[in-house]
Amino acid sequence: VFLINIVLASSWNLLGGSMGYYSLGHAGFFGLGASVTALAARELTIYPPLATFVGAAVAVCFAVVVGYACLRLTGDYFAIATLGLAIVIAVVAREPSLGMWVVVIPKWQPLPPLTLTIHFAYASLVALALGTVMLTRTISRSKFGYTLAAIRDDETVAKTLGIPTFRYKMAALMISSLIVGLAGGIYAQYIGSVAAEGIFNLRYSFFPVIMALIGGIHD
Repeated sequence: VFLINIVLASSWNLLGGSMGYYSLGHAGFFGLGASVTALAARELTIYPPLATFVGAAVAVCFAVVVGYACLRLTGDYFAIATLGLAIVIAVVAREPSLGMWVVVIPKWQPLPPLTLTIHFAYASLVALALGTVMLTRTISRSKFGYTLAAIRDDETVAKTLGIPTFRYKMAALMISSLIVGLAGGIYAQYIGSVAAEGIFNLRYSFFPVIMALIGGIHD
């Protein structure tokens, strides 16, 4: 859980810290990454580690929808809109007709030296946490990061300078959702099964914000 929170907080910081857009939609990205990973592994018999990337891809597709729906909003309006979409997808996932589904991921054997699935999950989470921290720090010191900072400081001025702000904001949202989707997929393999009630929980939207605010938002 600690590693998951590092990933979620760091990926959120790309939006909230670098760009100044306080997203509350991480629960939707995380839930989609976990649930689609489990479904792809069970229903499509995709090798679970590869199914993780399928789940992350679906999370990115949802991010595109969120982006077109919400990225023209700013401030509290953006935060409320993303939270609303996360709630909507959680309500749909918990629809009684779906039977509060529980998906069990088929057992599989990792390649040596990772002899158990849980070993793979731990190793993957450590790699993802370190990779996310390094990626967000690298982005913050790149041209892309400086552009996000310009959007955060004054988006109107950035537009007058010819910066395609919507394109940059969409790219940042997609990168963040990709990371969260991967975290959801790995988490699904760690626990061995997923249920709508657990993986679409709104704590995955609020915990990253709280951790980032307490730990300090980077810019």
